[in-house]
Amino acid sequence: MTQEMILFGSIALVVLLLLLAFGDAILGRNRKIKKRMVTLRQRMGSELPDIAVQASLLRENKTASPGLDKIVKKLLPSADVLNQRLARAGLNMGPGSFLAMAVAFGGVATFLLKSFFGLTTLVALLGGVGIGLGFVHIVIDIMIARRSADFSKNFPNALDLIVRAVKSGLPVSEGITIISNEMEGPVAQEFTNISEAMKIGESMSDALWETAKRLENAEFNFFVISLVVQSETGGNLAETLNNLSEILRQRKQMKLKVNALASEARASAYILGCLPFFMVIILEVMSPGYTEPLYTNDTGIMLSVGALISISIGALVMFKMVRFEV
Repeated sequence: MTQEMILFGSIALVVLLLLLAFGDAILGRNRKIKKRMVTLRQRMGSELPDIAVQASLLRENKTASPGLDKIVKKLLPSADVLNQRLARAGLNMGPGSFLAMAVAFGGVATFLLKSFFGLTTLVALLGGVGIGLGFVHIVIDIMIARRSADFSKNFPNALDLIVRAVKSGLPVSEGITIISNEMEGPVAQEFTNISEAMKIGESMSDALWETAKRLENAEFNFFVISLVVQSETGGNLAETLNNLSEILRQRKQMKLKVNALASEARASAYILGCLPFFMVIILEVMSPGYTEPLYTNDTGIMLSVGALISISIGALVMFKMVRFEV
C-alpha cells in the first residue's frame, strides 16, 4: 500500500509540474501582453507601431512558465547556466519548464522500471530521476551541437549580405535587419534578436556581445571583434568583413579535410570499442551460459568492471587523439 501511495504521489507531482510549466500556454499566456497593448494603444493612439513588433518588445518573459522559472531560480544555484544552455539550444523555455520535462520523463522511466523490471519503488524512483535528468540533458546537448553547426554553416552567407549592404551605402544595423528578414534558421533568429534589441535603445556593440556570450560560437566572436575594432580604429568595413567571410569558409574547408583524414582512425576506434561486446554476444549465442561467470561470479564481475573501465579509457584516448581544433 505504501509503494502504491508513493507511485501515485510521484504521478501527481508530474502532472502538477506540467500544469505549472505549460498551463499559461494552455489557458492563454498572452493575456497580460494584450492588456498592456490595449493600455499602450489608448495612450499613444495612431502613433503605435506594428502590433506584432510591439508584442515582441513588450514581452517581459518569453518562457512558457515565468512563475515556475522564478521558483526554480531561487532553489537551483546554476539556474542561469541552465537558462543559457536552453537559449543556445534555441528552446523557448526556462529552467522551470526544463525541470518539468525532466520530472515527466523521470516519472515515465520510474513507471517502466517498476512495471517491467520489478524494482522496488524507491530504487525505481531514484533510477527514474537519473534517467529523466540525463535524457533531457543529452537531448539539449544534441540540439546545441546541431544549432551551432547550422549557424556556422550559414554565417558566411550572412556576412556577404552585410558586405553588400555596406557597399551600397547602408549602415551595419540595416545589414543586420536584412539578415533577419532574408535568411532562415539560427542565423535569422539571432540577428532578429540583435535587431530588436537595437530598436529598443540598446547599442549595437552591447547587443552583439550579449549574443556572442550566449552563442559561444568562434565564428560569431570573430565577427563581433572585427566590428568593434573597426569602429575604434576605422578602415574599410566591407573589405574587413569580406576577408572574414573568406577566412571562415577556408576554416570550414580545413575542418572537413581534417575530418576526412581522421575518419580511418575514428572508424578503428568504433570497431575496437564495439568488438568485445559483439564477441560476448556471439559466444552467448553459440554457447548459451558460456559467459555467465562474467556477471554471476564475484571474480568475473570484478574482471568485467575492469574490462569496461579499460575499454572506456581507451575509447576516450582514441577519440581525443583524432579530434582536432581548427
